[in-house]
Amino acid sequence: MKILVVENAYMSAPANEPSLVVYPDTSLLRNNDPFFIPDLSRKVLVRAGLVLKVDKIGKCIAPQFAERYYSHVGIAFDFVQSDMQKELNDKRLNTGPAVYFDKSFAVSNDFIEKETFEKFSGSYCVKFNDTQMTLSSKSARFNFTDAISSSSNYFTIKIGDLVYIPAISFDKGVKQGDVIDGVFNNQIIVRCNIK
Repeated sequence: MKILVVENAYMSAPANEPSLVVYPDTSLLRNNDPFFIPDLSRKVLVRAGLVLKVDKIGKCIAPQFAERYYSHVGIAFDFVQSDMQKELNDKRLNTGPAVYFDKSFAVSNDFIEKETFEKFSGSYCVKFNDTQMTLSSKSARFNFTDAISSSSNYFTIKIGDLVYIPAISFDKGVKQGDVIDGVFNNQIIVRCNIK
């Protein structure tokens, strides 16, 4: 099982196709377990977005067939050690350890059927303590079929794989006691307590 991340779906800069990063399955944080801030990190940022659960094996999938390869949508958060990322970047080293470290990708236990999600125009909410933001998949440059199709051009997608499309990054770092919720149709489908 792998996590395919579409990094540039909401960026303002023009792009012809999705930019992909692969996270290992060890980065998964399930069951609404808390996220523990790494001991050596001074600043950890959080992003939030939608995640598709792949339920069919495919390779080089044409966009018009991509909808056949997923049937459920969830909400996910990923955590980035921004201080470490900058240090590694400055040294021109791989920034992966700052981005997809163990238990850094929180995903909802409950996934929404694709048809139900579409009835709500692709809208969902993210709550970070007292801040609430309403987001929509409709505002992404690359839609779900683009994400699936492009991912399958580089990797064979398999049953259980996740395709994550981060939509927003919160500028302030997380701290102990923070709570982040992913909400769909007034129901919390993923919660992450920061420890």
